[in-house]
Amino acid sequence: MGSWPVNLRGKTALVTGGAVRIGRAICEYLAQKGCNVIIHFHHSAEEAAELAVSLRRSDVKVSLVRGDISSEAGCRKVLSDAARKAGNIDALINNAAVFHKDGLMAVTERKFMAELRVNFMAPAILMREFARIVIDRSQKTGGAPSGKVVNLLDRRIAGAEAGCLPYLLSKKMLAEFTRSSALE
Repeated sequence: MGSWPVNLRGKTALVTGGAVRIGRAICEYLAQKGCNVIIHFHHSAEEAAELAVSLRRSDVKVSLVRGDISSEAGCRKVLSDAARKAGNIDALINNAAVFHKDGLMAVTERKFMAELRVNFMAPAILMREFARIVIDRSQKTGGAPSGKVVNLLDRRIAGAEAGCLPYLLSKKMLAEFTRSSALE
């Protein structure tokens, strides 16, 4: 959907898993650049609220969206709640992830699917739904579609690593999905 804008001032980004760790750092960076931020969280309500207070000192709009993105319905709800609260969404940053140290002998179908749902399916569904929003917006305004998606991956996708099989495979799938969907 194009290159990331140099000037983020006044743009709005939804950051999944934005309340803690890397997601928090992304939200802080965006706010420093003048970008309005929608912080998505599932369990980290206290951290999200604390971050929101901190980011508002940067004179940007900050919204909070709680939601479970382990299902298609949950992804749609998060995106619709974000759009309702913030109005326009210019960027989607898929940061939320699940990571467990499970190798071949420890992995179960339940564990594998839990990581696959959050690490691959959620970003894929969110990208598709975000693309629909961007296309609908461009049709209403008569302009070209304009939206940005960033999918966070992991250094592990460059090779193989024992001990985190579901995580590794889900991130490799996301990398391939990102490349293929970028062509569309």
